[in-house]
Amino acid sequence: MSTEEGTVTESALLTYEQAAAYLSTPINTLRSMVHRKTVPHIRMGPRSVRFRRETLDRWLAERERVAAS
Repeated sequence: MSTEEGTVTESALLTYEQAAAYLSTPINTLRSMVHRKTVPHIRMGPRSVRFRRETLDRWLAERERVAAS
């Protein structure tokens, strides 16, 4: 899992801050979603949570609704 000059590679694990920015969601909302287990996450320890970007992309795609034309 490497980063180059602050950019996260596609397969890297995202922190709360990075995932919140990626989802354009306030960090407290993301923390609440993790607590309610409504967003995919990886628990690394009692207080350590990470997110995989490709898993978040799939999760978003499942929730995407296309407007009827």
